[in-house]
Amino acid sequence: MNHFLVISRSGTHYKMGFQTGKQAKSLLFQSIDKTIKKLKSMGVSDEQWFKFIYDCESCFDRYAPQLLDELRGIADGSGAKYENVLINSMGLEFTSYFSDLTRKGMEDEQAIKMTECTAFGVTGRGSKNGNTIVLQNVDSAKESLETYVIMRSRPARGNEFVSSNKIGYLPYNGLNEKGLCFGNNGVGLLPGEGGPGLPVERKIAIILEECSTVDEALDIYTSDRGGYSGWQGVNSIIGDLKGSLVRIGITNKYFKVNDASEEGITASTNHFHDPEMSSLNLPRDKYISTYLRYERAIELLNDHKGNIDLFKIREFASDHKYGLKDTSICRHGPKGWTYASIESIPSKKTFWVSYENPCLRNWRGFTVG
Repeated sequence: MNHFLVISRSGTHYKMGFQTGKQAKSLLFQSIDKTIKKLKSMGVSDEQWFKFIYDCESCFDRYAPQLLDELRGIADGSGAKYENVLINSMGLEFTSYFSDLTRKGMEDEQAIKMTECTAFGVTGRGSKNGNTIVLQNVDSAKESLETYVIMRSRPARGNEFVSSNKIGYLPYNGLNEKGLCFGNNGVGLLPGEGGPGLPVERKIAIILEECSTVDEALDIYTSDRGGYSGWQGVNSIIGDLKGSLVRIGITNKYFKVNDASEEGITASTNHFHDPEMSSLNLPRDKYISTYLRYERAIELLNDHKGNIDLFKIREFASDHKYGLKDTSICRHGPKGWTYASIESIPSKKTFWVSYENPCLRNWRGFTVG
């Protein structure tokens, strides 16, 4: 069976970055090449490119300098240019920023529909045994499969954790040794809704290392560490070992928490689900996929509430109600593809990853702590 590359890293942030760059050098250069080609296709000038890099570096240096150390380590370990490593790590942020700035090489609606994942969370009376489970399908173009990796991180100070992400990105999902876990969905923002700030994905890297509970994670989200977010919106499902479960909708300007701990079930896709943030969404007829996937996810959770375990939630992730096309939860193209699925089980300290579509049942488990 095929599986993703597993990177084991430990020590200071610089050392972990160096080990990442050394172990995944060829994949990193492949990812950087794709990033640069995307920038060129969007009509981004060198001046715009370097201004973005400077702004990102300044924000990191002020709010999370340890993450810059990690990126410098990746550059040194791989031999890649530091500037290329930095911009490659920003992923959705630079796409949101440059599409907002230039409106070239991409239709407005397509700029918003950049990543199309579906996530589930259950806990307490929502699950079969009362335990927390968070699962996320990871969707994008199928070629993303080529540069996706698993990272086992043992920081010199802080929590051990396991995560999965595109090579060169800092951890933006995963499970730590204290049982805190994430599932995330990108939400492309309408023009003018983004802004400079520390991206959610970078805060998650900090949270996995520093926090033990959902409450502690929310404290970091709402602290003065670079605002709520940057140019990209995010729906994030967070669960912990104590049974807390929340879904949060985040932009540079807005932060909305939906506490699902009592209800025991929640889900998210690629539009904001709380009425207070609905004005930020594309209308249903312009982005039918995210609405259909969310409605189907809630239907599955309600139909099986109280009887959901790790196997049942995998069935949800493999759902083909609308066939194999883009509107189903488990997507097989032509535009979007579920190239991985990740599942965190805090009570077992286990992080599961499927290679390609979860319906293919090619799962591999990792323990943490």
